[in-house]
Amino acid sequence: MKVRVYILILIFNFLFVNAQMKKIDYAKIEIEVPSNYNSPSEFKIENDNFSAQWIYLPAKSFSNNMKLEIFDQLGIELQSTEVEDIEFTSCNESFIGRKYFLEKSTLKYRILAFGIINEQPLILNLGFKNNPKNENEFDELILRFIKFK
Repeated sequence: MKVRVYILILIFNFLFVNAQMKKIDYAKIEIEVPSNYNSPSEFKIENDNFSAQWIYLPAKSFSNNMKLEIFDQLGIELQSTEVEDIEFTSCNESFIGRKYFLEKSTLKYRILAFGIINEQPLILNLGFKNNPKNENEFDELILRFIKFK
């Protein structure tokens, strides 16, 4: 009996952990996952050069104090050697955040930003292999998440 349960768990893990999303929902905007990207969940998309994750927030908790607390805490946890304020648009909506340089990470640059898309407050967490300073280097998917002002 224990062996059957164990086998069922293995099968379940194989089928669902390795399943990839074909579409993601980014603040009520449906985005198809390109073939050169993986999407292990509806709130994350990634490849070797870029990653995007987002977390929806209740409107009540979307305050400047909360933003500052999260920025400060993340800076400590990431052990970033360089931090820079950043503003950009995502789906034509304004986002403010910070860009962190992570020396020991594969995706060396991390942007954590706050914004509201389709009346949905969210935290956007973007990772880049190279410094995201020129959107001419971005593919079509990345441009769905970030465009510089």
